[in-house]
Amino acid sequence: MRHISSETKHPKRGTECRFGLAAAANTIATNAFFQGLLAINVAIPISTLSSQLFNGTTGYLAYDKFAFRASLQERGAVSKYIILVFCLWLANWAGIRILKLAGLTKPIAALSMIRPLGVASYLVQLNWVFKKP
Repeated sequence: MRHISSETKHPKRGTECRFGLAAAANTIATNAFFQGLLAINVAIPISTLSSQLFNGTTGYLAYDKFAFRASLQERGAVSKYIILVFCLWLANWAGIRILKLAGLTKPIAALSMIRPLGVASYLVQLNWVFKKP
């Protein structure tokens, strides 16, 4: 009897698992970097941009080959990924400002943005950046 892996039956499940692992590692590293910038009072736009560049670089490496098993050189994925990183930076910066105006501290506001940005990032990468033809 031939063994059929769960990834063969449900290919998106394997992608979701790999993305989750890569995203968790990337989120921990990026958030540590970002919280460090906030702790030394770097302005929110500079902190979010710096951490987004850090996140984008590590994400570029992790999501391409590990999570989506794609090639960023194909189908304009590099350009799409850069656009995604820029949009996530804007959303992160705006979200932190809004939450800060609502009374949250910068670190708590930043932590509050992780989940919605992670979900948006996954969906955009799956359905646009690394979409299989």
